[in-house]
Amino acid sequence: MKLELGKKCLLEHFEFKVDRSSMTRYEVSCMGDGCEWRFKAYAIPCGNLWFVKHMNDRHTCSKTQTHPHFRQANPKVLGHFLKVQLKESGRIYRAKEIVKDFRQRFEVEITNLQAWCGKSYALELLQGTTRDSFAELPIYCYNLKLANPESVTHILVDEQSRFEMVYVALGAAVIYTFYFVLALIFF
Repeated sequence: MKLELGKKCLLEHFEFKVDRSSMTRYEVSCMGDGCEWRFKAYAIPCGNLWFVKHMNDRHTCSKTQTHPHFRQANPKVLGHFLKVQLKESGRIYRAKEIVKDFRQRFEVEITNLQAWCGKSYALELLQGTTRDSFAELPIYCYNLKLANPESVTHILVDEQSRFEMVYVALGAAVIYTFYFVLALIFF
C-alpha cells in the first residue's frame, strides 16, 4: 500500500505527509498548504490486509511545487521503477544517469544517494539478497559434484556460521594438475 502511494506521488508530482501511522491505521495528506487530498486505510484484524476507508483524490494545491529531494522517492519506490531498466539494459546504470533519467521522465529531483539506494533495491529484487545466495551455495556445490564427480568443494564459515569463503576445484582441473605433477616428477 505504501509502495503504491509512493509510486502515485512520483507519477502525479506531489508529496504527502503522514498524519497517523500505527499497526492498524495509516493516514496521509498532501504536503500542499490547505490541500484536500487525503488517504486513510485501516488494517483488517484477521490478517495482513489493509482496506482503504477514505480517499479524496482531488488536489486543491499546485502539484507542481515539490520540495527538494522528493521525500516519497525512497529506495523501494525508485527500485520498482528502476527494475525494468536494469533488467532490459545491458549497460552500467550509474547514479548520475539515474538522477538525469528521473529528472526527464518524472520531472523530479532526486539525489545521487537516493538513486544509488534505489538501484541497490532494484538489483535485490532482480537477483535476490546475499543471504539467499549463500543459502543456495551448498546445493550448488552438491550439484557440481554430481555433474563432475572428481570435483572438490569446500565452504568455510566462521563460528557464527557466517560465510567466509568457498573453495571449488573442478574435476578436470584436478585430474590435469595430477597428471602435470606426475609428468614433472618422472621426466
